[in-house]
Amino acid sequence: MLTKLNQLTLETEGRYATDNELSFLDEYIDSLSVRIDTYQKIKDLETEIINQIQNDLHEINLDDVANHDLIDKSCCGRDAKIVLRHSACAVLIDDCERLRESLLLWHRTIIFAFRIDDFARIMFLELMPSVLADLLTEKEYDLMKPSLQLSESVLA
Repeated sequence: MLTKLNQLTLETEGRYATDNELSFLDEYIDSLSVRIDTYQKIKDLETEIINQIQNDLHEINLDDVANHDLIDKSCCGRDAKIVLRHSACAVLIDDCERLRESLLLWHRTIIFAFRIDDFARIMFLELMPSVLADLLTEKEYDLMKPSLQLSESVLA
């Protein structure tokens, strides 16, 4: 939303916006209650989501990954929580571009620096979407899907 509003401001400088240019506001307003509910639900279920991802991860054979302690501390704990929180915010404000710019590009650098990109692929391509699909309604998951797909494409 913030990116779209900024773009609208730049495109309409010195003139009024057309109804077509403002249509994204109507769509956002129509979906706002579901966005707030989805955000709140993810916030309330955060511990359960992270625990489920950790449990699922420990069932996967990670012998190819060199540093299990780093993975447990980084991706399973703090980093998964950060990505989840920023993704929920992206749903709330309808702004995946902001998610990409503010977190994911930086986080990708960290993942590659610690050489845990194979692990991140499992985490963000398989586990997080699967756990969220089980816990969210179809409508909520549909709102979350663009953030998940963006995380998948940037991080995995």
